[in-house]
Amino acid sequence: MKCKIFIVILAVVVAWVVGRSVKSGGQSLVHSVQQEVQGEAHDDGSGDDAAHADEAPAAGSSERRINESYELEDGAQVDVYGINGPVTVEAVDGDTAEVSVTSTGGSLSELKANQVIVEHTKTSLVVRGKGSNNWGFWKWLRGSGGEVRHNVVLKLPRGVELAVRGTNGKVLVGEMEGSVQVSGVNGRVEIGGARGHAEVNGINGGVTVNVKEIGEHGLTVNGINGGVELRLGGGVNADLNLNGVNGRMTIEAPNVEVQEQKRDKLRARIGTGGANIEANGINGSVRVVGV
Repeated sequence: MKCKIFIVILAVVVAWVVGRSVKSGGQSLVHSVQQEVQGEAHDDGSGDDAAHADEAPAAGSSERRINESYELEDGAQVDVYGINGPVTVEAVDGDTAEVSVTSTGGSLSELKANQVIVEHTKTSLVVRGKGSNNWGFWKWLRGSGGEVRHNVVLKLPRGVELAVRGTNGKVLVGEMEGSVQVSGVNGRVEIGGARGHAEVNGINGGVTVNVKEIGEHGLTVNGINGGVELRLGGGVNADLNLNGVNGRMTIEAPNVEVQEQKRDKLRARIGTGGANIEANGINGSVRVVGV
């Protein structure tokens, strides 16, 4: 029980640290197309970000939408943080990023106070909860963000560098060619693949990572309060190191040679060996399977 509490606290601390570490300089604020309604009524259009809604939500609730497209250079940095709800990232070909955000809440004032901000240049894209570069994470953690929930769906060029942190909801990431970092998440995390470095830290939920190819910087999974499943492609060559695992460690993938196994640690060679795949501080089982 004490271990579980420690891991949850760790996830919260990591989310706070990474949330405050994001720099806001050099980014241009984009006025996105947004829709907001309350019951049968909508804003009169006098506000800077007001727009007409194409359909009304249930009476007594409000909704705001963002649907925008941006061009990004290869290797651009994409940061997503301070989101109170699920985040889905789809990998696409080309250089166009699509941002779709649906925010729902009890009133228009709550929506405006807890909206999602999009900032964009050709080399960077930031999708963040309002005020999350300071104390926004603690606001929704304490429940002071009202009933506002966000649903973020991004379609991103495969070659971008992606970081998702400080979110209160599941995170699903497709097959990216750049690096992928996911940290401080209160919810399940799934990563379809990353040819660059992949790092998952401080997660209060289960983690699944598909490793079809592995870059020289490898894969690290640390501080997880939940089970971890690593799905290995047939051509993966890596060194596997599991440490501080409070649960079963199961190797079901072919071409894996276990070199050392103790109560809470395991060391193995995958194929001919190579870059490191590490999982540390796992409060749950670790399962390694082939795909």
